[in-house]
Amino acid sequence: MSMKITVRLERADWERFQKHVQKEIRRSAERPFAWHIGNILLWAVLAVVGLTVLDRMGGFHWPTAVFVGSVFLVIAVQVVYDVQRIARRFAPSDEGPFVGEHRFEISEQGIESEAATYHATHAWSVVKRIERVDGVIMVFLDTAFAFLFPEDRLDDPDAFYLYETRMSVVWPVDEAEGKLVGEETYTGTNGFEGITDRKISQTDIAPLEI
Repeated sequence: MSMKITVRLERADWERFQKHVQKEIRRSAERPFAWHIGNILLWAVLAVVGLTVLDRMGGFHWPTAVFVGSVFLVIAVQVVYDVQRIARRFAPSDEGPFVGEHRFEISEQGIESEAATYHATHAWSVVKRIERVDGVIMVFLDTAFAFLFPEDRLDDPDAFYLYETRMSVVWPVDEAEGKLVGEETYTGTNGFEGITDRKISQTDIAPLEI
């Protein structure tokens, strides 16, 4: 048995995911994005100071400076526009595999996903991390690839479910030193079987006492 989830993804979901990925890339960069902004502002201040000094010395022509500055401003605006245009060009199409209905089946073996144009199965070992950002649950399979589960399209995204299985844990012991030297676990039943019928609340969970 397994847990089955069906969600419909739109372009807006892709845009939210891309913004999050870009933010994480900037955050993990060697130099933060704010450093580059500060660097630009510093050079702007130095340019204004330098132009003012030259103007007082009588060797500076303001109309020429305004013209040159305008050229660089136009170039900067063009670069920003091109970046946005490229992002729009790479947005998912309505006929592609992203936009549309996706069906997921979650089991002990992994996550099976299916849509009109693809069918795939991923083991749990490929899941890198799970994040909850801006109302979207993201199951990352790679640095910039994730399954998306918008919370407003889930039955109850804050629900807790009881994973119930029969398990045996074995700890080998070093008889000479009396210390544990390993651990092995064996699971005999499928904990996902019937899990949708085992919804629990936080009051059913015993508090952790240390």
